[in-house]
Amino acid sequence: SVARKYSSSGVVERVHGSVLTAIMPSVCIGARCEIITQNKILTGQIIGFEKNRALIATYDELSGISTGQIVHTYNELDTSNLGQEALG
Repeated sequence: SVARKYSSSGVVERVHGSVLTAIMPSVCIGARCEIITQNKILTGQIIGFEKNRALIATYDELSGISTGQIVHTYNELDTSNLGQEALG
């Protein structure tokens, strides 16, 4: 397992469909996160905001997620290397 430096922590407030709503201070769209459940750690990404809450899309199945579970964000954003063809 990889040790991560967390940049922010919060809690799951609501689970609706495939998106979680979490109370998360100081996060940005695109930030990666981990949701700590009783049985496993799920991964996701901040995809937006609603009424001062972070919206999180998970990369994993939502089974086992409930309100009150801890969410951590970490400093790792998606990046891509572009070749000369893409740059023009």
